[in-house]
Amino acid sequence: MRPDKRFNQPIREVLLRYASSRSPDDSNGGGDLSMAVQMFELTTFPPDIAAELLFKTMLSEHPAIKNATRSQIKSLLSKRPNQTSLLVLEALRRGERSPYVFSLTGITGDASEAVAGELLKIAKSGDAERTPAALESLASVIDEVERFNERRQAGLASDTADINLFKYARRIVERYDRNQDGSLTKDEYQSMLMSPEPADANQDGAINVAEYAKWLAERRNR
Repeated sequence: MRPDKRFNQPIREVLLRYASSRSPDDSNGGGDLSMAVQMFELTTFPPDIAAELLFKTMLSEHPAIKNATRSQIKSLLSKRPNQTSLLVLEALRRGERSPYVFSLTGITGDASEAVAGELLKIAKSGDAERTPAALESLASVIDEVERFNERRQAGLASDTADINLFKYARRIVERYDRNQDGSLTKDEYQSMLMSPEPADANQDGAINVAEYAKWLAERRNR
């Protein structure tokens, strides 16, 4: 089936009902929500509205929402990383305590660097409830932000193909990087089947992950 705006209203109504209520009397055991989430990609919501609907539902404490449904919602949010990272940032700044907010911090988008900063503030705050969650999220978020910035430097998008290309570039650099300085010099890459020398965009004699990924993307797009 193709996306159709006729799905928008009924699916919106189901999501908002679970997002705004904690009463199991308002549900049929979560079956209607599960179906709405499964059909969500058939809607035609703009990315910001789609992310907001999913985010509100994710944060709901409605007892009928199953873990499997939350996993599906998280997967849908990961396809809208920029909007999701902004929503996470706003939630952290307003003091949101839901553990589901912290579970979404690893979705890396434009606001993720600010998310990492906010997590650091929370980690230092001494808040008995939020500090452990912030500390648990912080290390992985910082690593993901670093990778996100490298992808952005390489001119790569956030879609699956580009992310996989970046991960591939990172693996290759790590494989041949004998001194583990994060880049390849000529004596390190000369054993590679295809010389990546043209990837050295700034001509400094070293090829980092961003340069190598950008070069691979350019070759792919020829």
